Amino acid sequence: AEDQLLGHILILSGVAFFPFYRNAVWSQSLIWLIVLIGIACSSWGLEFFRKHTVPALLMALSVYPRPGETTRLLWELVTPYRALDHFMAWAGSLTLKAIGQTVEVQGAFVSLPQGSVEVGWGCNGFSMAVNIAMAGLVMGLLLKQSWQKVLLIMAFGAGTQHSTNHACHPCFGLLGTVLV
Repeated sequence: AEDQLLGHILILSGVAFFPFYRNAVWSQSLIWLIVLIGIACSSWGLEFFRKHTVPALLMALSVYPRPGETTRLLWELVTPYRALDHFMAWAGSLTLKAIGQTVEVQGAFVSLPQGSVEVGWGCNGFSMAVNIAMAGLVMGLLLKQSWQKVLLIMAFGAGTQHSTNHACHPCFGLLGTVLV
């Protein structure tokens, strides 16, 4: 009865707050999560979250529609300013040097004789690596693999994507400067 009351309070709170906080995606997502938790509480009680911890956490993660933005904010919280962009520019310059190009790197800028290319957040491959890691998590859970195998699938997928990404973008930049 208490769980049901809590669930109803959460649902009604979400419905009441929605008109005031619908101007941003993050607030809509948070309100939807509150309503979803309320539905689970009123239907199955708080015991649902104890019995089904992993599915409940996965549902909570899926509520926000832009996981790339969330991971970017978390990444920037724990690393120096544009550290990944600088690393990817450096790694890309190694690829260009390997094919005989004259390259200079300054921070996130890869300079070629024909012009410069900036490696920005959208070009560093982090969002795609996170998406591939999450796909590995879902596949591992669906195939009922051990946590060690799931983590290995996630790491291999993200690592493979990230390691091939540093070769692609500078080459596209080189191609763009040659064609212009």
